[in-house]
Formats: sequence, C-alpha cells, structure tokens
Amino acid sequence: TWTIRQLEQHNLIDPESGLGNHRGLLKELEKEIDRAKSFDKIFCLQLLKISTAKADLAPQIYDRLVREVLAFTIPLFGKNTYLFKMNDSEFALLWPEQVLREVFSQFQEIYRKIAQKRPWVDGHVEKVYVNCGVVEYPQMGQSVNELIENARKALRKAEQRGPNTMEIFEDPQNGRGKETT
Repeated sequence: TWTIRQLEQHNLIDPESGLGNHRGLLKELEKEIDRAKSFDKIFCLQLLKISTAKADLAPQIYDRLVREVLAFTIPLFGKNTYLFKMNDSEFALLWPEQVLREVFSQFQEIYRKIAQKRPWVDGHVEKVYVNCGVVEYPQMGQSVNELIENARKALRKAEQRGPNTMEIFEDPQNGRGKETT
C-alpha cells in the first residue's frame, strides 16, 4: 500500500519483520491525529504484547514464535489497520476511523482464534498469550506521547489481570475511558 511504501522510503520499517518501526508509528500517529482533527474523525491505538507460559524460551524459538503469531494474525486485522513493531515482544496497531467497541469486538475474535491454535513453532510452544491496552482518540489522549503512554498504562493493567486480557485506558482523574476485558 501507499503507506508502506512511504515508510520504506523514509527508513521507518523494521528490517526483520517488515512492519513499521517505532519511528514509523510516531510519524503515522502524528498524521492520523492531524487527519482526525481536520475531518472530525476518531481512531484507536492498541499496544499488544506476545508472551508464553514458558518464560525461558530460547531466543531463536521466541523469534520464530513472534513471526508465526504475526503471520497468523495479520490477515485477521483487516486492510485498513497498520501494525508496528515497538520492540521484540510489543507491537502497536493503528485502527483509523474505528471506534473502541469495534476494535474490542474484532480483537475478541482474534483472541479466540489464537487460543484455539495449538501448538506453535513446530510443537516448541503449546500456548500463546496476547495482552492488549487500547486508547481512542481524542477521548483518551490528545498527543502522540499521551496516546502511547495511556495505551501502555492499559497494557500494564491487562498484564496484571492475566493472559489474553484487553484493557481500555481509564483516566482516574476525569473518568475518560472504561475498563473492559
């Protein structure tokens, strides 16, 4: 797509995964905020983390697992969703013009499919967990940094609640957002 070509031209692609990198996410988030302001639109940002029951997986097995999970899930996201690699286990999804309940509903189905698939990596991994934190613009953040930080807060809360949990950011100061699993 056009967005992927733009990211490649500006060195905003992770060479290992072929996904947008952290810098690419920052650039695309800024563009999405500008677009949302100009056209009175919303969008969602979702951070997700991939883990397993085995904490001591060999690095090469973990790398294969991440590639396999991504190959399995990317077709489920839809063509208007952009995926970025934040680090080895954390990824960001940008859902343009998607409301929170749509993202939540779609990801519940993705969780179900991940939970049903076994084993992974030729039998080296029996079970995969994905935890998510999600925010919606503009209610849960006005800037790139605020959106990412609030999505991280929701992700940490999801990890505390257990495997395969999705949390929607909730601001204790003014009640923006709500908590959901």
